[in-house]
Amino acid sequence: MSGRRDAGDYPTPPAIARVLATETLRALTPATSHGPLRILDPACGAGNLLRAVAACGSASHRADLLGVELDPGRAERARHALADAGSGGATIICADALLRPSPLRDGAFDAVVANPPFLSPTSRRGAIPAHTRAQLRARLGPSIAALTNIATVFLLDSLRLVRPGGRVGMILPTSFLTSRDATGARAQVLEEGTLEWLWTDGEGVFDAAVTVCGVVITRAGKPHTTIRRSAGRHAAPTGTSVFRPAAHVAGEQWRDSLHRIAPSSGSTIGDLTTPIAGFRRHYYALTAALSDAQSGTGMRVVTAGLIDPGRVLWGTIPARIAHRKWDRPRVDADALRSAGRVSAWLDAVTGPKAMLATQTRILECAVDPVGDVVPSVPVIALPASADRSWLIAAALCSPHLSRLAFDRHRGAALSPDAIKLSASEAADLPTPRRTGPWELAAVALADAAMAPTASDWRDALQRMAHHMDDAYGAAGAAGTHTWWVERLPRFKTGNAGAPPE
Repeated sequence: MSGRRDAGDYPTPPAIARVLATETLRALTPATSHGPLRILDPACGAGNLLRAVAACGSASHRADLLGVELDPGRAERARHALADAGSGGATIICADALLRPSPLRDGAFDAVVANPPFLSPTSRRGAIPAHTRAQLRARLGPSIAALTNIATVFLLDSLRLVRPGGRVGMILPTSFLTSRDATGARAQVLEEGTLEWLWTDGEGVFDAAVTVCGVVITRAGKPHTTIRRSAGRHAAPTGTSVFRPAAHVAGEQWRDSLHRIAPSSGSTIGDLTTPIAGFRRHYYALTAALSDAQSGTGMRVVTAGLIDPGRVLWGTIPARIAHRKWDRPRVDADALRSAGRVSAWLDAVTGPKAMLATQTRILECAVDPVGDVVPSVPVIALPASADRSWLIAAALCSPHLSRLAFDRHRGAALSPDAIKLSASEAADLPTPRRTGPWELAAVALADAAMAPTASDWRDALQRMAHHMDDAYGAAGAAGTHTWWVERLPRFKTGNAGAPPE
């Protein structure tokens, strides 16, 4: 765990620290009537949060502050900062809080405040060693898995460190609110505690490569129906939202309501097709059977980078697959089938289909009307007849669904400004209620696919977008439409693989 030492440290801005401390300590009393409030920051860094706690502490209850910090330099800075602030009751120890140094034990604190490290579980520094993960799993339960990130571990452990009725206030990556990998952890949090307050950033407050949020959770708190909400760089109150446990576990209701949900038909993309996503075994089999050919009998291979709204860019620009450039990547279907457990996947993704790119700023979908394209992982295939594929693609390319997907799944992508969907999440997106404008949008998207110039392409996409606004009943969502237009990729041209003159 010492690999976290020099990574993932993003100090809490003072304004956010003040609000998080205030919300965590709101009307909180010590476990004993005459005792102090026992408050822990298990990843205290240079002491920003503990200073905020000291500044907003209750006049009627003194506070005993304890900070734990892995890095000796930051621990020393925290000692000096708290001493300068007049917090004589603060103790800073240099240790790894997740290994439970003394005096950390279950139920020992009235409150925990923390801004733990932001580290990807797939990175060298963010991965928890197997033996440590086994210890944490034994202590915290089955929510601790290979892809559980450090911040989530801190949250689960902090809920054990506070007494019943105690509170945990924590800064987290927004991916905790929405990602599939955190579903078990969200369920455990809501089983052991009650969500009281939720802050969402949305303005890039932290100098981090991820978007962040803040939560306050009361351990074994009384069930209630509303959550206090705040947003933005000053964590200004934005009202309350309804608490629905099942929706919060699924990740549907932990987000800001930034997007006005337009009426839909009650149906979803999954009613029109079964989206299919490949996995590592499909990717490795595909790359092993690739060739780069001007022509041939092999099927074309399309990556996410070869998909723009309405356009398949195979042969126009190069693709990057397996760390090299391919001008016209093809794969021999028979050779691919001989690679092992990929035949069923290959049969499912060949044929007419829509194809949805991932890790994009808006939803970018194109159509393979003939069925001669193999989508490379992680492109999502949506098999359907050619006509239905254009309808599916028009819905997915609409401003409405791009904004909805961005708000639902913010923080799940590698970039905080991108959208990452799984196949099941794509299936859950709603279809519009008005079929006439939807069909016109599909025609406009087909025009975009054949557009010879950037202006023709953007004009066709604008027509598609206006028809889809009409189809969804979202014609008044001018802000969403402007947001979508500003995120359209540039029109790409090229001459990939042209033979030498």
